[in-house]
Amino acid sequence: MPNSRNFLDDFLYRSDEEEENAFEVALGPQSSTAPRQDKPDEYLAFLLEGEQYALPIDEVREIVKVPVLTEVPGSKQSLLGILNLRGEILAVYDVKSRLRLSGASPNISGPDACLDRLPKSARILVVHGQNVDCGILVDRVIRVIHVLTSAIRPGPPPFDSERASVLGVSDADSRPLMLLNLGTVLE
Repeated sequence: MPNSRNFLDDFLYRSDEEEENAFEVALGPQSSTAPRQDKPDEYLAFLLEGEQYALPIDEVREIVKVPVLTEVPGSKQSLLGILNLRGEILAVYDVKSRLRLSGASPNISGPDACLDRLPKSARILVVHGQNVDCGILVDRVIRVIHVLTSAIRPGPPPFDSERASVLGVSDADSRPLMLLNLGTVLE
């Protein structure tokens, strides 16, 4: 039994130990001169009209297949309709018009809905909006991408609504990846 007591002494706190170095082993030194490594952030990359865009992964709640939506008469062109997702009513938006990638929104709501015109890979990203969750129609979800903060270049000057929606630009698979400002895109 004395061997187990010595063994436990290595793990239990003793009052005669120095408190100031107690956590340094587990957490590392708290020196401000220690070099900070650039930590990658996670983004969900997707396609809109053949161009790569991304949102921070923590702004995306889930990804769902595109069903026929319920039409909202008299709504803005960017509002495609509403989706009943397991009892939760969500507005679904077409951000292509906001980014000036497409002139007309697809008709995916109401009795005249035509889902055949959408790519088979089209999905709705359920995102955390400013006040309420909503959906964004995308052509294809690519994957989760890790982007270093140092690898993000500033976006173009925001002289119009399209450019104000782009936070920055990075590269993914040797193609530009535009990082979107969700709040501005949904305005």
